[in-house]
Parts: sequence; structure tokens; C-alpha cells
Amino acid sequence: MRGWIAIFFVFLFFTGCSAQSKTDDKGTKSLYLELEKKYGISIVFEQLEKKFPAYWLEPPISVTYEPLVFQDLSEIHKPIKDALSQYPSNVIKKNLRYIGLAKKLYFYGTFYGATYTQTDPDRNSIFLSKDSDSVNLNSYEYIFDSIHHEFSSILMKRYPFPEAEWRKANIKTFRYKYEDQKIPGLEAMKNQEHLQKEESPFVRGFMSDYGMSSLEEDVNVFSGVLFAYPDWMIDLASKHAIIRKKIVIWLKFYTSIDPAFNNTPLFKKYASKGLKP
Repeated sequence: MRGWIAIFFVFLFFTGCSAQSKTDDKGTKSLYLELEKKYGISIVFEQLEKKFPAYWLEPPISVTYEPLVFQDLSEIHKPIKDALSQYPSNVIKKNLRYIGLAKKLYFYGTFYGATYTQTDPDRNSIFLSKDSDSVNLNSYEYIFDSIHHEFSSILMKRYPFPEAEWRKANIKTFRYKYEDQKIPGLEAMKNQEHLQKEESPFVRGFMSDYGMSSLEEDVNVFSGVLFAYPDWMIDLASKHAIIRKKIVIWLKFYTSIDPAFNNTPLFKKYASKGLKP
């Protein structure tokens, strides 16, 4: 009799767990549906290959990915939501179509934390890896930064970026290390320049060695840090003239896309410290 009772309670336990799991799954899905509805985007984590441009599937790019398990979605929802909330909603609606999510992405046989595409069928889309190769960032920071990093590239392609002014802010003798390469960011990653090596790139007006690979990567890195760590950037701006110049140029670019940026808490914070477009 006791054996049957034990089996009965085990059955109830797993039935309860299954029901709870289904409830949790529905709750997680509803959270993503809310984001999709609010911003007019699609967030995809299954069959990403259907969203990749055809040429990504062919050599030498040969994109592959490890799919997410459903439980990962609840973990990465908050950084996605928080990152998108820092933009006027119209900026997202006009310039972003898809966010593709994977556990890991590989391009050219190399791990990619994130990338974007402006190629049909799904131009203006971002693809993110949940897992990071950085020991310095937790999952929240990594996803949050990656969205801003990649979205800044899309915005740079769609709106007039003040490239000459940005270059002029650099030291006169400086040249971006991999700017002549077809894919500067890939060259930097191959040489592990996405990992911090130089003790103080701030003195030269950069946030990391990786930012020195090309102008686009420079802006990408600034974008991630400016959105994520305003207090730190305000402090750096008070100490390093080039960083201050680049912050002002960056603010000017984003507010030229939509003046509503000026009304966001982040931009108000920068303005309160004298960092204005």
C-alpha cells in the first residue's frame, strides 16, 4: 500500500511540475509578445536559419548556431526589455524588424556575440548570442550592451553620421587598425582585441582596444557603454577631452535621428552634467 501511495505522490509531483512549466512558458511567451506589440518587431529564437541572408549560409561565412532552450528566454527578457526602453518607441519601430536569439552564433568559424544585417529578407535585424566569451560581463550586461552595440550600426547606416567630426576628435596621427580590412571586427576578434589589453585606452579617446579596429566599432563600443554606464562615462568625460568630444558627437547624432531622445532619462542625465548635443 505504501508503495502505491509513494507512486501516487510522485505522479502528482511531476504532474504539478509539468503544469507549472506550461504556465511559466505561457508567461514568458506573453512577455515577448508584449515587446513585439509595443515596438512592432518580431523576436525569434527558433529556426533562425530562415531569417539569415542566404549568403550567410555559404562559405566563407558559413553561419551556424546553437539554439536556445526555452528556459533561457526568461533570463534574457529583462535586458532586452530594458535596452529597448531607452529609445523613443518610434526609433525602434522605424529601424528594427527582428531580434534573433541563439545560445551561440558562429561566423567564419568564430564565435560572435552579436551581429546585424541590412540584407533582405530581413534587413535591419539584430542577432544575439546569449552566452558570452567575456568573463567581465554577466548575462544581463552582455545582452544589454549587445543590443545597443549592434543597433548603433543599423542607425549609422540609415542616418547621416558625422564621420568627419568623429575622426577629427581622434589624435591626428591615429589610424584605425583594421579599417582597410573587409570585416574589421572579425580581425580584431581573431587577435583577441575584443578583450581589454591596453591599460588606459581612455587617454587616447577609446573605450577599449576593440574600438580601435574601425570607426564603426569605435562608435559601437561607445554606444554600449553610454547607454549602460552613464555615471562612469560622465566621470571619464571630466578627465579625458577626446572622450568628451565623442560623447557630444554621439549625443548630437542620436538626437538628430529623433529629438525625443532629449526627453529620455539617460539624455537628461547627460545634459544635467553639461554633456549636450
